[in-house]
Amino acid sequence: MKKKDNQQRKNELLRCICSLPNKMTKIHGADNMTEFLLQHLARPHCFNLSKAAYFVDNPDFDILRGLAGFHHKEMFHHPEHWNTQDEFTQHMKNSPFNRKVRSIGKRSHKKLGASEHTLISHLAGELEFEKPLHKILTIKHDNHGLFLFELADQEEREIIEEVLEDTLYLFGFCPIF
Repeated sequence: MKKKDNQQRKNELLRCICSLPNKMTKIHGADNMTEFLLQHLARPHCFNLSKAAYFVDNPDFDILRGLAGFHHKEMFHHPEHWNTQDEFTQHMKNSPFNRKVRSIGKRSHKKLGASEHTLISHLAGELEFEKPLHKILTIKHDNHGLFLFELADQEEREIIEEVLEDTLYLFGFCPIF
């Protein structure tokens, strides 16, 4: 990418991210806010992910649970999914990849002291990721968020990783159901 293109892409990412608090506040009571957020972040105008899954690991309750999944082939194509809550929610209930992610429930790898590499390899294999990347976050109530993802455009990796981790902390504001 050319320098000018990099700056344009960074500006596009900032516009995408800065709109999130307003959107999240408008649907604050939604049980599936995590799915709304993931769909937004994965879209081409934002982080342009081909596949992503978000998990929460709670050592106190000894569980690692999938909360939301995104696959580009199953993307909700309405231009503003935040404004079509019922349709989007139904779409996500019917999304095979999202259902597969949400069906995952395992013992807490943090509590077990298990290897992060082993966990990532296992989840990536189970969800058929080809080139998995991941971020692990410490979030409220001593929980840990695990974000497993693939980029649609590997050339954007440096730009994406520059702001992705800080953005992922928005998942910590989503209710866990």
